[in-house]
Amino acid sequence: MINDEIKIIFIDFDWTIYDHDKKDYDHKSIEQLKKAQKKGIKVILATARSHDSLERMGFFKLFTPDGMICCNGSVIFYGDELIHAVTIPGECIEKICKEAVKHHCNVELTGPKHRYVISKRHRYLDQVYEIFYDNKPECHKYDGRDVCTMLFVGPRKYDDAMKAVLPEGMHFERFMDLGADMSFTEGNKGLAVDIVLKHLNISKDNSISFGDSWLDVSMFEHTKYSVCLGNGKDEIKEKANIVADHISNSGVAKILKEILK
Repeated sequence: MINDEIKIIFIDFDWTIYDHDKKDYDHKSIEQLKKAQKKGIKVILATARSHDSLERMGFFKLFTPDGMICCNGSVIFYGDELIHAVTIPGECIEKICKEAVKHHCNVELTGPKHRYVISKRHRYLDQVYEIFYDNKPECHKYDGRDVCTMLFVGPRKYDDAMKAVLPEGMHFERFMDLGADMSFTEGNKGLAVDIVLKHLNISKDNSISFGDSWLDVSMFEHTKYSVCLGNGKDEIKEKANIVADHISNSGVAKILKEILK
C-alpha cells in the first residue's frame, strides 16, 4: 500500500499549494503536510522561487518544510543547512549585468537566501513581480555575494544579445514575455530530488511528488509516485501516475488524506 511506503514528499509551490486565482494558500493541503510531518514523513518544498521570495510572502510563518529545493534546483536546503548550491562566477555576473543595463533592462540576482535587483529604474519590473504576487526586493549593484540564478527582466528582442554574453554551459530560459531565467541548472528539479534522497539515505521507492507544470516533470521522473494537480495541463497529467483534484478543491489534501490513513 502506498501509505506504508512514503517517507518523503516533494511538493511544488505555485498552483500546487499556492492558488493564484484566490491569491492565497491552500490551507487544507498545508494542514495535511503538517500531519505528514507528525507521522515522520519528510516534506521538501520544490519550487522555482527563491528562499527570499517565500520569506517575503510570509510562507515560513505558515509552514516549515523539512527542506527546500529553490530556484528549480540551483539551491537546496535541509533544515537550515545549505547542502547544494550552483554558483555563477563573479566576472560573468558583471558582464551579464552590463549587457542588460546597456539595453535599459534589469537583472535580479539570487543567492541562497538573498535576492536583489541592480536597477530601480525599470519600466518592466513592476509587471513581472505583479504576475507572481511577489514583493520587489532591495536594489543595489552586484556586491560579490554568491549568486545562483539570475532573472533577466526585459523583452524578447534582447534575447540574442543576452545569450551572447553567457558563459559556456549557462542556460537562458524565456518563461514569460518580460522574464528569462539564467542559470547552470536548466530548471531540473529531478536532479535536486536525487541529491536530497542521497543526503537523507531514502530510497526513490519511498518518495512521492506533487506538481502541475513542465518544471515538475523531471521531479515526477525521479520519485516512485507522482501526482499532477487537476489544474495541470493534460500533457503534464500524462507524465504523472496519479491525477488529483484541482487546487481550488484542495487536490493535495485529498491525496495526502489517503496516504496518511
